[in-house]
Amino acid sequence: MRCKAVNWTESNTLATADLSNATDTLSFNVLMNTQEGLYRLDKNGTPQLALAKKSQRFKGRQNL
Repeated sequence: MRCKAVNWTESNTLATADLSNATDTLSFNVLMNTQEGLYRLDKNGTPQLALAKKSQRFKGRQNL
């Protein structure tokens, strides 16, 4: 796989590089476009495994 470079310019300073602390639009947009999660959406919008190696389903109790 070949590495690809991304050049990104913003007029403001990134407030945080921690997605769990991102509250501003700039930080959220930059982090969502540069970090991959457990799943990604394919071209049809269907979730596919990304960083996750496998997934499991479990059934919760009724009437909770």
